[in-house]
Amino acid sequence: MKNSFIAILAVITATALGASSGLYIKSLSFSSLALAGFRMSVPFLVFLPSMIRKRTFLGPPRMRKRVIAASALNALRMLLYILAYKMTSIANAVVLLYLWPLFALVLDAVHKKEKLKIREVLLILLAISGVILLNLQKGFSFAGSTMIGNLCMFLSALSFSFTALIFKEALKDHNEGEVVYFQNGLGALVFLPFMILESIHSSPAEIALGVLYAFTVGVLAWVLFFLALKGLSVFQYGALTYIEVFFGVLFGMLFLDEGMTVFKGSGIVLVLCASVLSRLAPAPKRGS
Repeated sequence: MKNSFIAILAVITATALGASSGLYIKSLSFSSLALAGFRMSVPFLVFLPSMIRKRTFLGPPRMRKRVIAASALNALRMLLYILAYKMTSIANAVVLLYLWPLFALVLDAVHKKEKLKIREVLLILLAISGVILLNLQKGFSFAGSTMIGNLCMFLSALSFSFTALIFKEALKDHNEGEVVYFQNGLGALVFLPFMILESIHSSPAEIALGVLYAFTVGVLAWVLFFLALKGLSVFQYGALTYIEVFFGVLFGMLFLDEGMTVFKGSGIVLVLCASVLSRLAPAPKRGS
Protein backbone atom coordinates (compact mmCIF):
# COMPACT_ATOMS: atom_id res chain seq x y z
CA MET A 1 0.00 0.00 0.00
CA LYS A 2 2.81 2.40 0.94
CA ASN A 3 4.71 1.71 -2.29
CA SER A 4 1.53 2.20 -4.32
CA PHE A 5 0.85 5.54 -2.61
CA ILE A 6 4.42 6.70 -3.33
CA ALA A 7 4.05 5.67 -6.99
CA ILE A 8 0.75 7.57 -7.29
CA LEU A 9 2.29 10.65 -5.69
CA ALA A 10 5.28 10.33 -8.05
CA VAL A 11 3.17 10.25 -11.21
CA ILE A 12 0.97 13.18 -10.10
CA THR A 13 4.07 15.27 -9.32
CA ALA A 14 5.65 14.26 -12.62
CA THR A 15 2.55 15.28 -14.60
CA ALA A 16 2.55 18.73 -12.97
CA LEU A 17 6.24 19.18 -13.79
CA GLY A 18 5.72 17.93 -17.35
CA ALA A 19 2.80 20.30 -17.87
CA SER A 20 5.02 23.23 -16.85
CA SER A 21 7.14 22.70 -19.99
CA GLY A 22 5.01 25.12 -21.98
CA LEU A 23 5.54 27.91 -19.47
CA TYR A 24 9.33 27.55 -19.67
CA ILE A 25 9.40 27.23 -23.46
CA LYS A 26 7.18 30.26 -24.02
CA SER A 27 9.07 32.45 -21.54
CA LEU A 28 12.63 31.67 -22.65
CA SER A 29 14.11 33.50 -25.65
CA PHE A 30 16.32 30.60 -26.79
CA SER A 31 15.65 29.00 -30.16
CA SER A 32 14.02 25.58 -30.32
CA LEU A 33 17.40 24.00 -31.10
CA ALA A 34 19.02 25.57 -28.03
CA LEU A 35 16.07 24.66 -25.81
CA ALA A 36 16.34 21.08 -27.02
CA GLY A 37 20.01 21.33 -26.05
CA PHE A 38 19.13 22.35 -22.49
CA ARG A 39 16.32 19.82 -22.21
CA MET A 40 18.43 16.86 -23.32
CA SER A 41 22.00 17.82 -22.36
CA VAL A 42 21.35 18.53 -18.67
CA PRO A 43 19.82 15.07 -17.97
CA PHE A 44 22.56 13.47 -20.06
CA LEU A 45 25.34 15.24 -18.14
CA VAL A 46 23.73 14.59 -14.73
CA PHE A 47 23.86 10.82 -15.24
CA LEU A 48 27.00 10.59 -17.43
CA PRO A 49 29.54 10.13 -14.55
CA SER A 50 27.52 7.23 -13.14
CA MET A 51 27.21 5.61 -16.58
CA ILE A 52 30.96 5.90 -17.17
CA ARG A 53 31.68 4.20 -13.82
CA LYS A 54 29.30 1.36 -14.73
CA ARG A 55 30.74 1.16 -18.26
CA THR A 56 27.26 1.34 -19.78
CA PHE A 57 27.53 4.80 -21.32
CA LEU A 58 27.16 3.34 -24.84
CA GLY A 59 23.79 1.86 -24.03
CA PRO A 60 22.42 -1.37 -22.51
CA PRO A 61 24.24 -4.41 -23.96
CA ARG A 62 21.08 -6.51 -24.34
CA MET A 63 19.21 -4.01 -26.52
CA ARG A 64 21.86 -1.45 -27.49
CA LYS A 65 20.86 -1.02 -31.15
CA ARG A 66 17.19 -0.49 -30.32
CA VAL A 67 17.94 1.98 -27.54
CA ILE A 68 20.29 4.00 -29.78
CA ALA A 69 17.61 4.11 -32.50
CA ALA A 70 15.00 5.16 -29.91
CA SER A 71 17.35 7.84 -28.57
CA ALA A 72 17.77 9.26 -32.09
CA LEU A 73 14.01 9.28 -32.61
CA ASN A 74 13.55 10.87 -29.20
CA ALA A 75 15.88 13.72 -30.23
CA LEU A 76 13.61 14.47 -33.21
CA ARG A 77 10.56 14.10 -30.96
CA MET A 78 11.93 16.62 -28.49
CA LEU A 79 12.60 19.22 -31.19
CA LEU A 80 9.06 18.80 -32.53
CA TYR A 81 7.70 18.97 -28.97
CA ILE A 82 9.42 22.31 -28.28
CA LEU A 83 8.41 23.74 -31.65
CA ALA A 84 4.81 22.81 -30.88
CA TYR A 85 4.79 24.67 -27.57
CA LYS A 86 6.33 27.72 -29.23
CA MET A 87 3.72 27.83 -31.98
CA THR A 88 0.46 26.73 -30.38
CA SER A 89 -1.29 27.06 -27.03
CA ILE A 90 -0.32 24.95 -24.02
CA ALA A 91 -3.79 23.38 -24.01
CA ASN A 92 -3.55 22.34 -27.67
CA ALA A 93 -0.03 20.99 -27.24
CA VAL A 94 -0.66 18.91 -24.13
CA VAL A 95 -3.91 17.46 -25.50
CA LEU A 96 -2.33 16.45 -28.82
CA LEU A 97 0.58 14.87 -26.94
CA TYR A 98 -1.90 12.39 -25.48
CA LEU A 99 -2.75 11.02 -28.90
CA TRP A 100 0.23 8.71 -28.43
CA PRO A 101 -1.71 5.79 -26.83
CA LEU A 102 -3.98 5.78 -29.87
CA PHE A 103 -0.96 5.74 -32.17
CA ALA A 104 0.46 2.82 -30.16
CA LEU A 105 -2.77 0.91 -30.81
CA VAL A 106 -2.50 1.50 -34.57
CA LEU A 107 1.22 0.66 -34.65
CA ASP A 108 0.50 -2.64 -32.94
CA ALA A 109 -1.95 -3.51 -35.70
CA VAL A 110 0.53 -2.54 -38.41
CA HIS A 111 3.34 -4.49 -36.74
CA LYS A 112 1.18 -7.62 -36.58
CA LYS A 113 -0.08 -7.07 -40.16
CA GLU A 114 -3.68 -7.07 -39.01
CA LYS A 115 -6.53 -4.93 -40.28
CA LEU A 116 -7.86 -2.32 -37.90
CA LYS A 117 -11.10 -3.39 -36.25
CA ILE A 118 -14.22 -1.22 -36.26
CA ARG A 119 -13.60 -0.15 -32.66
CA GLU A 120 -10.12 1.07 -33.54
CA VAL A 121 -11.31 2.94 -36.63
CA LEU A 122 -14.01 4.67 -34.57
CA LEU A 123 -11.44 5.73 -31.97
CA ILE A 124 -9.26 7.24 -34.71
CA LEU A 125 -12.23 9.14 -36.16
CA LEU A 126 -13.13 10.38 -32.67
CA ALA A 127 -9.61 11.70 -32.14
CA ILE A 128 -9.52 13.35 -35.58
CA SER A 129 -12.83 15.07 -34.82
CA GLY A 130 -11.34 16.42 -31.60
CA VAL A 131 -8.26 17.75 -33.38
CA ILE A 132 -10.47 19.55 -35.91
CA LEU A 133 -12.54 21.14 -33.14
CA LEU A 134 -9.37 22.34 -31.39
CA ASN A 135 -8.59 24.38 -34.49
CA LEU A 136 -12.06 25.68 -35.32
CA GLN A 137 -11.81 28.48 -32.76
CA LYS A 138 -9.49 30.37 -35.11
CA GLY A 139 -10.91 29.03 -38.35
CA PHE A 140 -9.64 25.69 -39.61
CA SER A 141 -6.71 26.24 -41.93
CA PHE A 142 -3.59 24.36 -42.94
CA ALA A 143 -1.60 27.61 -42.72
CA GLY A 144 -0.53 29.64 -39.72
CA SER A 145 1.65 28.97 -36.72
CA THR A 146 -1.08 27.30 -34.64
CA MET A 147 -1.72 24.61 -37.24
CA ILE A 148 2.01 24.04 -37.75
CA GLY A 149 2.49 23.80 -34.00
CA ASN A 150 -0.35 21.28 -33.75
CA LEU A 151 1.21 19.23 -36.55
CA CYS A 152 4.56 19.25 -34.72
CA MET A 153 2.96 17.87 -31.56
CA PHE A 154 1.00 15.33 -33.60
CA LEU A 155 4.29 14.02 -35.02
CA SER A 156 5.95 14.22 -31.60
CA ALA A 157 3.19 12.06 -30.11
CA LEU A 158 3.60 9.57 -32.94
CA SER A 159 7.34 9.36 -32.24
CA PHE A 160 6.71 8.91 -28.53
CA SER A 161 4.48 5.91 -29.21
CA PHE A 162 7.56 4.17 -30.69
CA THR A 163 10.11 5.18 -28.05
CA ALA A 164 7.91 4.59 -24.97
CA LEU A 165 7.75 0.85 -25.60
CA ILE A 166 11.52 0.52 -26.02
CA PHE A 167 12.45 2.51 -22.92
CA LYS A 168 9.84 0.67 -20.87
CA GLU A 169 11.56 -2.59 -21.78
CA ALA A 170 14.92 -1.09 -20.81
CA LEU A 171 13.53 -0.50 -17.29
CA LYS A 172 13.59 -4.27 -16.72
CA ASP A 173 17.39 -4.23 -16.48
CA HIS A 174 18.20 -0.60 -15.61
CA ASN A 175 17.19 1.99 -13.01
CA GLU A 176 15.26 5.19 -13.73
CA GLY A 177 18.35 7.41 -14.01
CA GLU A 178 20.02 5.09 -16.50
CA VAL A 179 16.95 5.04 -18.74
CA VAL A 180 16.73 8.86 -18.62
CA TYR A 181 20.38 8.88 -19.75
CA PHE A 182 19.67 6.50 -22.67
CA GLN A 183 16.61 8.53 -23.62
CA ASN A 184 18.55 11.79 -23.97
CA GLY A 185 21.96 10.56 -25.17
CA LEU A 186 21.99 11.28 -28.90
CA GLY A 187 19.87 14.40 -28.59
CA ALA A 188 22.37 15.85 -26.12
CA LEU A 189 25.23 15.33 -28.56
CA VAL A 190 23.29 16.89 -31.45
CA PHE A 191 21.80 19.92 -29.68
CA LEU A 192 24.51 20.77 -27.12
CA PRO A 193 26.45 23.03 -29.58
CA PHE A 194 23.34 25.17 -30.16
CA MET A 195 22.83 25.53 -26.42
CA ILE A 196 26.46 26.62 -25.91
CA LEU A 197 26.48 29.11 -28.80
CA GLU A 198 23.28 30.86 -27.71
CA SER A 199 24.26 30.81 -24.02
CA ILE A 200 27.35 32.90 -24.81
CA HIS A 201 25.08 35.83 -25.72
CA SER A 202 22.46 35.25 -23.01
CA SER A 203 22.12 36.58 -19.47
CA PRO A 204 22.98 34.40 -16.45
CA ALA A 205 19.33 34.55 -15.38
CA GLU A 206 18.17 33.22 -18.75
CA ILE A 207 20.72 30.41 -18.65
CA ALA A 208 19.73 29.52 -15.08
CA LEU A 209 16.08 29.31 -16.10
CA GLY A 210 17.03 27.06 -19.02
CA VAL A 211 18.94 24.74 -16.67
CA LEU A 212 16.02 24.76 -14.20
CA TYR A 213 13.64 23.81 -17.03
CA ALA A 214 15.88 20.93 -18.07
CA PHE A 215 16.39 19.64 -14.55
CA THR A 216 12.78 19.79 -13.35
CA VAL A 217 11.20 18.50 -16.58
CA GLY A 218 14.05 16.44 -18.04
CA VAL A 219 15.49 14.85 -14.89
CA LEU A 220 13.09 15.02 -11.96
CA ALA A 221 9.83 14.51 -13.87
CA TRP A 222 11.13 11.56 -15.90
CA VAL A 223 12.74 9.83 -12.92
CA LEU A 224 9.37 10.11 -11.18
CA PHE A 225 7.54 8.85 -14.28
CA PHE A 226 9.78 5.80 -14.55
CA LEU A 227 9.55 5.19 -10.79
CA ALA A 228 5.76 5.24 -11.06
CA LEU A 229 5.85 2.94 -14.09
CA LYS A 230 7.61 0.33 -11.95
CA GLY A 231 5.22 0.67 -9.02
CA LEU A 232 1.83 0.83 -10.75
CA SER A 233 -0.13 -1.33 -13.13
CA VAL A 234 -0.30 -0.16 -16.73
CA PHE A 235 -3.96 0.76 -16.18
CA GLN A 236 -3.24 2.87 -13.07
CA TYR A 237 -0.22 4.55 -14.64
CA GLY A 238 -2.03 5.31 -17.89
CA ALA A 239 -5.07 6.77 -16.12
CA LEU A 240 -3.03 9.00 -13.82
CA THR A 241 -0.84 10.48 -16.57
CA TYR A 242 -3.91 12.22 -18.00
CA ILE A 243 -3.72 14.63 -15.09
CA GLU A 244 -1.01 16.35 -17.16
CA VAL A 245 -3.75 17.62 -19.49
CA PHE A 246 -5.59 19.19 -16.56
CA PHE A 247 -2.40 20.87 -15.31
CA GLY A 248 -1.48 22.05 -18.83
CA VAL A 249 -4.86 23.65 -19.49
CA LEU A 250 -4.87 25.18 -16.00
CA PHE A 251 -1.36 26.65 -16.36
CA GLY A 252 -2.24 28.14 -19.74
CA MET A 253 -5.35 29.81 -18.36
CA LEU A 254 -3.68 31.07 -15.16
CA PHE A 255 -0.34 32.32 -16.50
CA LEU A 256 -0.81 32.96 -20.24
CA ASP A 257 -4.45 34.07 -20.41
CA GLU A 258 -5.35 31.19 -22.71
CA GLY A 259 -9.13 31.24 -22.94
CA MET A 260 -11.55 28.35 -23.22
CA THR A 261 -14.19 28.15 -25.95
CA VAL A 262 -16.90 25.63 -26.74
CA PHE A 263 -14.89 24.34 -29.72
CA LYS A 264 -11.69 24.04 -27.72
CA GLY A 265 -13.39 22.35 -24.76
CA SER A 266 -15.22 19.92 -27.03
CA GLY A 267 -12.00 19.10 -28.89
CA ILE A 268 -10.18 18.39 -25.63
CA VAL A 269 -12.97 16.05 -24.49
CA LEU A 270 -13.06 14.11 -27.78
CA VAL A 271 -9.27 13.64 -28.00
CA LEU A 272 -9.07 12.53 -24.36
CA CYS A 273 -12.03 10.16 -24.78
CA ALA A 274 -10.36 8.51 -27.77
CA SER A 275 -7.05 8.21 -25.95
CA VAL A 276 -8.56 6.90 -22.71
CA LEU A 277 -10.72 4.36 -24.55
CA SER A 278 -7.71 3.12 -26.50
CA ARG A 279 -6.10 2.26 -23.15
CA LEU A 280 -9.11 0.98 -21.23
CA ALA A 281 -10.49 -1.34 -23.90
CA PRO A 282 -9.30 -4.96 -23.63
CA ALA A 283 -6.42 -5.81 -25.93
CA PRO A 284 -7.74 -7.20 -29.22
CA LYS A 285 -7.06 -10.91 -29.80
CA ARG A 286 -5.36 -10.55 -33.12
CA GLY A 287 -4.74 -13.54 -35.29
CA SER A 288 -7.15 -15.75 -33.30
